[in-house]
Amino acid sequence: MGQDRLTPLSPTLWRTCRALANRQRLRLLRHVISHRDVSVSVAAQSERMKISAASQYLRALNARGLLRARRRGREVLYAAVHNPSIPETRILLTALKEAFQEQDSSIDRIFRALTAFTHPRRIALIRAVAGGPEDLPSIRKKTGIPSNAALRHLKKLCRRGCIAKANDKYQYQPSPEPVMRALTRLVSR
Repeated sequence: MGQDRLTPLSPTLWRTCRALANRQRLRLLRHVISHRDVSVSVAAQSERMKISAASQYLRALNARGLLRARRRGREVLYAAVHNPSIPETRILLTALKEAFQEQDSSIDRIFRALTAFTHPRRIALIRAVAGGPEDLPSIRKKTGIPSNAALRHLKKLCRRGCIAKANDKYQYQPSPEPVMRALTRLVSR
C-alpha cells in the first residue's frame, strides 16, 4: 500500500545517508541534478544500468525527499528538488550539487562522507564531541554506547575525517568537503 499523499515524510538523517551511500544511486542523482525532468529510462541508459534498478534507486531517493517525481503519460520524470516538508533535504541537496560541481570531488569522496553518517550511533558520537575534546568515558556517559561499539564507530569516524583523536581524546574535525560540512551541520542542530 502506498504512502498517503497528505502524510509528510520524516526520514531520519542516518537512513537518508544510507540510501545515498551507494555509488550507483549517487551517479543517478548526479545525472538528475544535471538534467532537469529526467525519465527513468533515459537515466538508466545514460548510467548503463537496468531500468528496473534505476527505477528502484530513483524511488528510494524520492522517498528520502531528495527528488520530485511526476508522471507524464506512462513516464515518471525526476528532478532534483527537495521536499519542503523535510527542510534538511534542502541543505543536503545543495551540498550534493556543490560537491558534484567541484572538479576534485568524486563519487568516492562523496560516498566516504556519507558513510560516516549511516548509523545512529555515529551521529550520536559526532554530537558528543561537537562541543570539544572528549575522552571515551565521557563519550560513553553522554551517549550510552558500550565501549567496544563506541571505539569501533569512532575509528570509522576518524578514518572518514570528521573526528580526530589526540591524547586519548576525540574531537570534531572540520572538513572542506561540502557534503561532510552539511551533514555535520545537520547533526549539530
